[in-house]
Order: sequence, then C-alpha cells, then structure tokens
Amino acid sequence: MPVYPVISLPTLPSLTQFMPEPTRDLHLCLGDQIISTAISSGYSELLPLLHDFHKIAIFVDFSNLKDATLLQDMAYVDHVYLVEHKNLMLMAQYKTNPPSFLPADMNPEETLILPLLFQALTLYVYTNIRLIPIAGSIRSTLVSRIQITVAELPVPMLDVLFEAFPQEVLWIMFLAGTSSVEVTQRLFFIGHLKWMCQSLALIYWQDIEDKLRRFLWLHKQFFHRYKELWMEILSYIPDDKNWDTTG
Repeated sequence: MPVYPVISLPTLPSLTQFMPEPTRDLHLCLGDQIISTAISSGYSELLPLLHDFHKIAIFVDFSNLKDATLLQDMAYVDHVYLVEHKNLMLMAQYKTNPPSFLPADMNPEETLILPLLFQALTLYVYTNIRLIPIAGSIRSTLVSRIQITVAELPVPMLDVLFEAFPQEVLWIMFLAGTSSVEVTQRLFFIGHLKWMCQSLALIYWQDIEDKLRRFLWLHKQFFHRYKELWMEILSYIPDDKNWDTTG
C-alpha cells in the first residue's frame, strides 16, 4: 500500500477580526438534520467548513476588496484556497469511500445530500466568492455536474432529500438555476424549483429571500439574479421537453 505524505495545512488569521462590525452577527445557523447527517456519516469536517465558507462570502460582500493591505493581512487568497481544497478533499473522500457504517435509525438515502452539497460548494466559490462572470465556461461545467447528479437520482430519492433537507436543497437548486448559462440547464432547475416552492408554500419573493438567507450568505451582486429566476419560476409552464437532460 503506497504511503502518502501528510500535508500540513496552514494556520491562517481569523476572518472574524477583519469582518466589518455590522456583519459580525450574521452567523450561519445550520439545521439539526444536516448536522446529524454529517456527523453520523463521518463527515463532521463539513460543518466548520460551511461556517468558513459563510464568513468568507460575507467578507467579500461587505469589505473593500481593493484594499491590498487588508487582503494581505487577513490572507484572503489563502482562505479561499483552503476552503476550496477542503471541499474537494471531502468530495474525493465520498467518491472513493462513501458512508457505510451508519446508525440503525438513520436513512442511508439521506447521505446523498453530501455529494450534492459538495458540488454546490464548488460552484459557490466561483459565483459568490471569486465572483467569476456569469458567462464563464467554468460555471456551465459546474452546473452541468449538479444537473447530472440530480437527474440521475430516482424521483423518490429527490423527494426524500427535499423532505429531509428543504432549506439546503432549495438553496442548491436556486444556486444552480441562477448560475445556469444554457437555456436547457436553466429550465431543468426551474421545473424542479416550481414544485419545491409550491410544496413549501412560497408565493412571494420575500419568502424566497428569507429561505435562501438562512443558509450560506449570497453576494448582493449575485442575489438580484435569484429574483429574476423567481419571476421565471412563477410563469413556468411544465413541458416534457424541458426535462430532457441529454441535449
């Protein structure tokens, strides 16, 4: 068995000390279900990682990114690379060694939220932290991966995930739908979001905004696109052709 060197990750300055004063109360509040699922399936490292993503996104949204001294003092680039690295490592771990020893009272199907969330976090880096332009090809590739993952889930399985993690699944689907470059991609997520919003009785934009703000922070420059997507969801009429993921 090959022996791999142990990589020592750097200790970085705390992001909190560099946060603008009004933002320090914008804490991430994770639901009990995602916490218990991450811990029970052996992915407890996901929880502090989500908090780190949240803090970086808030910093990007409220701080002066043109202040080179500030970015250097708080090691901004290193923080971004570190969360990206940790997420990719968890994604690779799940792919090669998915959870197998679970508590007897846990539904093993619910662990499928993990790879979906890992993929969404990769997209989140580019949309809400790196702020890559909407037409960037990397976005289309990352959205396609989420679309394929969702499309390959048996329909009842998506229902299971949505019932167990309504906040997280809604956030993921809005993130992917808003980031979609191709029409077929966008319609795919709009179709799913239509019934999800109906299931949660979300009929006003403020309802959607409140739901989305309960998970990872969304950048103000990106957030207006969510409202545009919501208007499309409201007027969406299902068409079987929109569910063809092969085109």
